[in-house]
Amino acid sequence: MYVKSLILFFLLIISCKQAVTTGEFYEKTSSRWIYASNISWVNGHYQGSEKILSPKGTYQSIFEVEFIDSNFNKSYDCIQFYIPKNESDGELTIVRNPEHENCSRLITNTGYAQIKDIRNFGFELNEDVLKLKVDEYRFEYKLLNLIKESSPKLLDSSIIESSVSGVLIASKVSYSKSKPLLEDGSICFEIDDECNEVLKNRCSDCTGGFFEVVASKCGIKRKRICGINKCGQKNQPACFRGYLASGINPANYCISASPVGFCNKGLNVVCVNDILMCE
Repeated sequence: MYVKSLILFFLLIISCKQAVTTGEFYEKTSSRWIYASNISWVNGHYQGSEKILSPKGTYQSIFEVEFIDSNFNKSYDCIQFYIPKNESDGELTIVRNPEHENCSRLITNTGYAQIKDIRNFGFELNEDVLKLKVDEYRFEYKLLNLIKESSPKLLDSSIIESSVSGVLIASKVSYSKSKPLLEDGSICFEIDDECNEVLKNRCSDCTGGFFEVVASKCGIKRKRICGINKCGQKNQPACFRGYLASGINPANYCISASPVGFCNKGLNVVCVNDILMCE
């Protein structure tokens, strides 16, 4: 009887601690996102996913929230998630992005709000309501200022259209016929080994978002390709682990089994035409 009471006591303490953590998480995020104007996908692979399940044991950037802060400046938050490798070691972290970098570059940054020991994480975006699902908890954000845009399409004029449908897109405007869109597989940004721009950034012209690949010795920028990020899968680019995390000099990234990238279980990292791939 004593042992059972002791176990229940500890479970109660853990439950209360988790409740306090989730309460603080919602308080911090809701105060910043109350004037959210846009949600864009960092990783199109998770667009529309109700639950984030793979690749296990990896940190992934899911989406970005754009909002107006208390000083009326445009600000950005990155939603990062460590996908649990074991039963309940997932971590949801919200990271400030003051320079509006690609969220994947901030994957190891310390967040201002975090929940640890997560089993399951998912989300929903319906009209102007964003719901984060963390185990048995539900965080609901009413996004009254959300800009609802139509999917990118050719227009007869350069006027930007606004529609109640289709907010989950990477491109932020619709284009006239004078500015063609880029299809999946098109290179939208490229740099050489010295970090010089070989192709200027046109990734906002991608019809279905874009992703980055490790394809040069430049340690601060990466090549970008239009399309859905399928990193880690067979015959797809390797997911980026990072140079600090791997302990590899960017100049030496292009080797077999390069720790700079990682793949799904059973696949190996190889360097093909200067790009880290999974085979």
